[in-house]
Amino acid sequence: MDIQIVSEHNEGNVAKFFTYNGRPWLLILVLLCTGFGIILIPFIWNWGKSTLSETDMDNLWREIGASREDEAYRVANYDKDDALRDAIFFFAYADETAPGKEYRYKLGLDKRIRRNHVKLVYMIFGRDQLIVFDENICCENLWDGRDSVSEYYWKDVSSVNFDERENTFEIAVGPKRVEYPLTGQTKEGEGDYEISGSDRAQEVANAIRLILREKKA
Repeated sequence: MDIQIVSEHNEGNVAKFFTYNGRPWLLILVLLCTGFGIILIPFIWNWGKSTLSETDMDNLWREIGASREDEAYRVANYDKDDALRDAIFFFAYADETAPGKEYRYKLGLDKRIRRNHVKLVYMIFGRDQLIVFDENICCENLWDGRDSVSEYYWKDVSSVNFDERENTFEIAVGPKRVEYPLTGQTKEGEGDYEISGSDRAQEVANAIRLILREKKA
């Protein structure tokens, strides 16, 4: 099912958020020194700049994530009414990109990384099992990649770990460890920064811990 949201931001404007490299100061300086084309300076000042703020981008991703809840339940073939609690989603590092789109990111003033591609991870808290739905998404053209669903019986889930230092979310199922990296390493040192939206992983970890305690009790 395609992503169904009504956004005021078109594809080109969202793309500009990641590609804008600052104002053309040299051109502006030349115009100021020569007095030529002063009337153009107000247009050049914001030339190529997206109207999206960092908050707008965060809200767009949250809206996309929330819109995929029904899809997560549908693909998992699980009735929402049978769940122990509401599903929770968080964002992890994407391992697939949309056809014809480049992977782009931007470091914000808050020292958080915002990306045009992320992996959306939904945790569905079934009565007998933890169901994990994930898919890669591009926020520019609202492309969604191939769906993936995994199920882990609560009796086999031994622990969950959200490591802020390593920026990873991990579930231990018997001898197996299922890991979701919350940031990606690049030559620019991107791994030193937190992905925007990864803080929701802490909420997911707490929810799983609570259910595990109740199950074991």
